[in-house]
Amino acid sequence: MNQAISILVIDDDDVTNFLTKMTLENWEHTGKVEVKRNATDALAFLKDPESFKPDVIFLDINLAIYTGWEFLKLAKEADVKCLTSAKIFMFSASIMPVDKKKANDHPLVDDFLKKPISVEMLDLINKKFKLVP
Repeated sequence: MNQAISILVIDDDDVTNFLTKMTLENWEHTGKVEVKRNATDALAFLKDPESFKPDVIFLDINLAIYTGWEFLKLAKEADVKCLTSAKIFMFSASIMPVDKKKANDHPLVDDFLKKPISVEMLDLINKKFKLVP
C-alpha cells in the first residue's frame, strides 16, 4: 500500500484549482487535499490546530491580497510550524526567469513548477524530493 500525502493548494484561480484538484485525485499518492483561495485563509487554516498539516504546499506566486512571497513571509512571522516540514512548491503560469530564480533562491521553497501540474510532474517531484517514503 502506498502512503498518502496531504496537500494544500493556495491559488486564487478557480479553473487552476479545479484542474489541480482533478490531477491530484488521479495521482496514486494523494491523500487529503485542501484548497485555499488566498493567503489570509491559508494562514488561518495552517494556524488552526484542528486542521491537517500538509506534507506538500503548492503556492501560487500571484495571489489576490498577498502574493505567494508575502504569504511565506507572513507564515514565517506567525511561526507556522509546517513551513519547515512541508515541501513547498511555488507554481505559476509565469515564464519569467526571475520568478524561477527567486523560488530557487528562497530558503523555504523547494522548487518552482509551471502550471498546470500533471501526474507525470507529480511523479518527478516525488522521485526528486522523496515525498512518499
